[in-house]
Amino acid sequence: PNVTVAVGKRITERLVYAVRKNTKPEVTISCGISCWTAETRKSLKELVHEADEALYSAKRSGKNRMMIHESIK
Repeated sequence: PNVTVAVGKRITERLVYAVRKNTKPEVTISCGISCWTAETRKSLKELVHEADEALYSAKRSGKNRMMIHESIK
């Protein structure tokens, strides 16, 4: 909460990397990012749906990565 998309992206990239490097046997994760601002006024349901769409996009793109929902780009 209360961070820019760029900061959220860096946090998520670090999380994806850390999980892969610090698990034995190696485990990977994929993450989806969505964003709410005063200007966009999304409901919680919309926000979670967008993050879920981005998550599945990451998984389809090869897993072990993060994706930002297309509405943010």
